[in-house]
Amino acid sequence: MGDGKVIFNTEHQVFKGVYLTSGRATLELVKGKAQAFGAKYIAPKLDTDFKNHFQLEQNKADELGIYFGNGGGNLDLKGNTLTLNTISSNDAFANIINTDTNTNKPSNIIIDGFGYEDKKKTDKKADTIIHASFGQSTDSKGNNADKNNNINLIYKGDDKQTDENKAALVFDGNVNVKGLEVTDGKVVLQGHPTTHAYIREDIMVSLGSSSVKHKLLDLVKNAEGSLLPSWMDLSRPSHLEQPDWDHRTFKIGTIDLKESRLDVGREATLEGKIKADSSSAINFGGDIKHYIDKKDGENTTGNGFEYQQEAKKIN
Repeated sequence: MGDGKVIFNTEHQVFKGVYLTSGRATLELVKGKAQAFGAKYIAPKLDTDFKNHFQLEQNKADELGIYFGNGGGNLDLKGNTLTLNTISSNDAFANIINTDTNTNKPSNIIIDGFGYEDKKKTDKKADTIIHASFGQSTDSKGNNADKNNNINLIYKGDDKQTDENKAALVFDGNVNVKGLEVTDGKVVLQGHPTTHAYIREDIMVSLGSSSVKHKLLDLVKNAEGSLLPSWMDLSRPSHLEQPDWDHRTFKIGTIDLKESRLDVGREATLEGKIKADSSSAINFGGDIKHYIDKKDGENTTGNGFEYQQEAKKIN
């Protein structure tokens, strides 16, 4: 999807996947209808269960249902609750919103955060970085974020792991939501290492009239290596050690922690209330880990309908 708005008003799957790019498109759901790109309806069994609840199972890297390319776009949940495993976005211009203003019934986004091996979802939690933003403005002439942020984020971690070994759910896009609920989990709010041009390791070139192929990366390293900072790896778009980071703002009405850990990292501003039980921990800076995606800028890959991520952490 490029320019304009598309409204999915159907109870049947009509697409294997939807690809939003360039930042100019809005995909809008209809309340009670999110099946168009493969989400399955979950009927409530109790009065306390979520209404209008759908799940994207995302069992394979090419079955995520929705993908955000360069420049992203807007996904309007329109009052629906969505459970998914992860979000494939190349940058923070992917913007998930809810313009349904019923404050008593926000759209919930439940992120499972299981890992992928050989492009298949595993049954183990893994460090997962969400580059997408939530509840941001969609008005190019003003700020209408207060009409887009009726969202509650939910994450349940692995209660069998110690605090040190828990997989983390990391947000490094801008977040403006009503609430964040974390149970038995670790959530990190941090800035984003600014991405730069890089050289793929598989790019081969010839010198002059020679037919011999050389790795472009090796040629550049040999020519410029002594002039580069020690932390720089020309094969990657960003590094945790680099000096330039994109600042991120996290405006969250209430953060509710149950036996969980919240880390607020580098280049991050948090505004909101925090409720935490006695088994939870809250860290603002200090000796905490930061996370980076070695596939930053290329989470959405292939022909636009495949996901990849390689998370790394460092103090």
